[in-house]
Amino acid sequence: MGTAIKSVVPGVVIGLLPFWLSNIALQTRWLQAMAEATKFLLLPGAVLAYVLTLGRIHDASLTVMVGGSCVFYSALFYFLARRRTARTEHSEVDG
Repeated sequence: MGTAIKSVVPGVVIGLLPFWLSNIALQTRWLQAMAEATKFLLLPGAVLAYVLTLGRIHDASLTVMVGGSCVFYSALFYFLARRRTARTEHSEVDG
């Protein structure tokens, strides 16, 4: 359970990062460039939205894009954390 919670938090933060950066009131050129550069983080959700709309890209839902990205990054962090935990447990048994 702890691994799941530890993986959901960074997954949601990374999934929502493009929106948080684009909604900052006082934007400098650096923040604008950072907001534009982080839009690629929505790619997993965009692919999911494209598949769900059966190829009609203009019908894609922003909610599906953000939710899909958050779920993708949470699952990625979960599997990486489990792999790391399994590796440390394996090395403790051998050592």
